[in-house]
Amino acid sequence: MRVLAWIAAIAIVAGLARAQTNHGAGALPGPDAQAWLIEPDPQPTGYFLVHLPPRAGAGQVVPAGTARRVHTLQDRPIGMGAIGTRVYLVFADRAGAVLSINAEPVGAGLYRYVPSGRMRAEPAVGPGAVAVTSCADRLWVLRRTEGTLHLLELTADGWQERTTPAVRPRADVWLAGDATDLSLIEHAEGGWIAHSARVHADGVDWSDSTPIAPGDDVVGFAFATSELVAISRAGAHWRARVAQDGREIAAFDTLTGPAGWVLASNSSRLIVLSTGVVGEGLLDAPPRQIDEVSLLTGRTLYTGDVGSGSVVSAEDARWLAIALVALLACAVFYILRSERTPKAVPLPPGASLAEPGRRLTATFIDWLLGAVLASLAMGAGVVPVALVAPALALPGGAGDVASAWVAALVLSVLVEGVTGASLGKRMVGCGVTRVGPDWRRPGLTRTAIRQVFKWSFVPWAAAGVSSLERRHRGDVAAGCAVVVLDPDGEASARTTDE
Repeated sequence: MRVLAWIAAIAIVAGLARAQTNHGAGALPGPDAQAWLIEPDPQPTGYFLVHLPPRAGAGQVVPAGTARRVHTLQDRPIGMGAIGTRVYLVFADRAGAVLSINAEPVGAGLYRYVPSGRMRAEPAVGPGAVAVTSCADRLWVLRRTEGTLHLLELTADGWQERTTPAVRPRADVWLAGDATDLSLIEHAEGGWIAHSARVHADGVDWSDSTPIAPGDDVVGFAFATSELVAISRAGAHWRARVAQDGREIAAFDTLTGPAGWVLASNSSRLIVLSTGVVGEGLLDAPPRQIDEVSLLTGRTLYTGDVGSGSVVSAEDARWLAIALVALLACAVFYILRSERTPKAVPLPPGASLAEPGRRLTATFIDWLLGAVLASLAMGAGVVPVALVAPALALPGGAGDVASAWVAALVLSVLVEGVTGASLGKRMVGCGVTRVGPDWRRPGLTRTAIRQVFKWSFVPWAAAGVSSLERRHRGDVAAGCAVVVLDPDGEASARTTDE
């Protein structure tokens, strides 16, 4: 055990020493400008694409500390570029794959990610990509082939090569851009040099090359209020400096593990999402922390836990989970009671019990309606949520499916309790009535009893509608039956709320 402990300690120290630092992408200032970064999966099995909605401005803003995992990636991109609500990821594989995804605002600080459950393939840039940025609402990539650098721009006709300044052999290079200016920064034994260019409709015009002094431990560059800023990291300590002379703008500490960072142009704030050391248990997840620092004032605007910006708080979700567990326990107790001998179900004149196929079709329609409502509210795709399994494979998918479940349940209770038939039942020509010789709507209470059972115990509910009575335990508990409505609508006309 002592040997294993030493091995674990050495592995942790080695991991901290080479902790990854990933440069994100922030769109140029605008009402819908978004920021994105890459967060390593703590397993580790890959990476997460993380969306950072605007914290300030006239668009859909969210509280500080909000970060939403959008997509799981197997490989880490070499760089990213954001244009408006869309982000582009460039990978350093043989083909130089380029993928993109769009964040469409749906209101209340929520977004729909399109395409849902995947990313859109853009024209490949080719092998050798070493730096990526967005500038003047265009995507730029720097490629190195056989020691020569090539600057490429993504246009409607694909990738077009633009002029590239002379760079020293084997120099480390970065790209940074803003609304009109593009910078290529190189670092070699002779020091740091920033090449500046003005971007226009037909390409770029390189103007000058200036020595800079950004300091040590640089992990990337970005523009803040038209000034080139160098971001550096030494362990848990981060610094933002003016690249020209190394003057410090801000300094702060984060967790010591892998981290992703981005400069959100809309608010000129540096956002860092970092992870810490895994806990003592094998299944313990490492802590996550988000830090937001203003590069205008140098003040820390937020430091603490990562939030989702959800309209439902964690405390609300906790109490909802407790209530659902208690409800499920009561329902299980009811289900496990001994079966009684089936007997004839008294029904109103002219009524007949609905067939199992009709009832299952109505339930499927109600579920689709719930999935549509949840997708609009949570910014998720309708198809993955409706099929459940694809949604559960996505980050945050379990919450989307749970939202669809709640939406379907509430919608069915309200509509069926008031009208006597949910939207799905109405579409297939059946409805719910109380057991007895007269047509009577079930009411909200009885409807809630049978709907909670149906949506909480789908297999038992499906088996119940195929029994001799064609009623599941929820129907029996509520004293109701699902019957075929009169084609002329006479059944609903005779219904009373007694």
